[in-house]
Amino acid sequence: MTTIVPARAPALRALTLCLHLLVLGLLVLAVGRALAGDRPHTGLVIAAAVTCGLVYAAGPVVPRVRRARP
Repeated sequence: MTTIVPARAPALRALTLCLHLLVLGLLVLAVGRALAGDRPHTGLVIAAAVTCGLVYAAGPVVPRVRRARP
């Protein structure tokens, strides 16, 4: 069975790109603030940001789950 994926509209692609950049920016901001300040849990913040980034990046790789209609 072949599945045809429709092309995304340019506006949807732009919104998706902006969302990815926003998430990346927030993770970089969290790591930057953790490194700039003398905080007791800098390593934890960096580890959490890296983990969140990896999980977010793995999202498109994981196949979609579709429920069968009864």
